Amino acid sequence: TSLQLGPKIFTLHFPTAVQSTWYHTYTDPDLRIVRVMLNRDTFSFPFLEKSYNSSSFLVLTRDRGSARTIKRALLNAIQEEDEQNIRMLIDALAVTAPPSPKQIHKLLPGSFKVLWTTEAELLALTKLKACRGAFQTISTSTYEIKTNRVLSLNNLVDFGDSGFLSVSSSCEPGGEQIEQGKVPLYSRIFFRFKACRAKLWFGPELDLPPLGAGFFDVIYIDEDIRVSRDSRGDLQILQRRRLLDEHQK
Repeated sequence: TSLQLGPKIFTLHFPTAVQSTWYHTYTDPDLRIVRVMLNRDTFSFPFLEKSYNSSSFLVLTRDRGSARTIKRALLNAIQEEDEQNIRMLIDALAVTAPPSPKQIHKLLPGSFKVLWTTEAELLALTKLKACRGAFQTISTSTYEIKTNRVLSLNNLVDFGDSGFLSVSSSCEPGGEQIEQGKVPLYSRIFFRFKACRAKLWFGPELDLPPLGAGFFDVIYIDEDIRVSRDSRGDLQILQRRRLLDEHQK
């Protein structure tokens, strides 16, 4: 199809749409996730050609508690070490149950254990035989919902009798409900390293220079787990230790 604009200016062409669709699906008895990718040629000028790419994300569940269903599938995928499904289920939680400011204020503080991550440095440490796990604590001591708040954040890799690595930071939620790109600032947690201490095997405790700052986005949070993506794009799934300890009894 074509359209001529004015006498002898140029012709605007509207070609028939060409589209291709791929379905990347997660399925279990309670849940189905479908990602639809669509490529469509749009109109072209004599001096400009442009393609339009779009995608749709469908989350289908058998019950009304879709976030609970997705979270249950996510925890199962972590046990099965199925990274492809883990990533897909994280995306599903992000579109199904994004966190509200109230949830961030109430549920961000606490003590957590890292269940799964894509962070290369942390993976290297947790794969060591002596490692007992990686933990994160966000303090409530200076936490004020209605005022500007600076929290303390501590990341710990525990090697039991063989030592530890501890990194302390200050952290602060973005606070304002303004979208920066596609991420609400209230779910973006900014942090700055303050101190780093390490003890390895029979050596003394060492103070290491803390370097840098960054942020992580809270993708999903509830009374049980928190899912985050940091400024480098690494993903992390943490479980609240109180609930984790109860499950292990």
